[in-house]
Amino acid sequence: MHSLHVTHGATSDVGLTRAHNEDRFHADPSAGLFVVCDGMGGHRAGEVASSRVIDIIPRHLAEAETDPSLPLIGAVRPEFSSATNRLASAVRLANHKVHQEAARHVEYAGMGTTVVAAWLVGPILSIAHVGDSRLYLIRGNALQLLTADHSLVQEQVQSGLLTAHDATRAPHKHVLTRAVGVQPLVEVELGELPVLNGDLFL
Repeated sequence: MHSLHVTHGATSDVGLTRAHNEDRFHADPSAGLFVVCDGMGGHRAGEVASSRVIDIIPRHLAEAETDPSLPLIGAVRPEFSSATNRLASAVRLANHKVHQEAARHVEYAGMGTTVVAAWLVGPILSIAHVGDSRLYLIRGNALQLLTADHSLVQEQVQSGLLTAHDATRAPHKHVLTRAVGVQPLVEVELGELPVLNGDLFL
């Protein structure tokens, strides 16, 4: 198999409705690691949460590369590769650290963030996500959503209470059922995908 050549582009903008930007990203093509976070919480706490996660995930992965015996945080999922389990460990560690910081500082109470992380190891893309930040694949002429939102409206769509069309207009469409840092433990959704030359991820 031919080696994959990775090119990327990344930017973040506050947009037209918010006073400050709570989004953060990490893009390191040499390590094959790409992470996007969308923070939430008052008094700029969302910025703090997303910044912490963006710092912790790559650091945990780098430490594990230096010391492969570094313990994993949380249960091992045997159906996934060691890289995917390590990525999940990094997200769980970030959750623990953000939750601890929120407990220590009253101005950060309730802060949290979404996260979607993609880590290319060899020809396999490991995916870990919490919340409603999404990862898409464009392969050929087809667009495929690789993640499922952890949101109230998505649960209602899955249970048949809402149609996908109605969900886009629902007043509570931004209510999350999972986020990093809000609870002491978080369930991280995982995935893996063989990557082909020409694949585009958004």
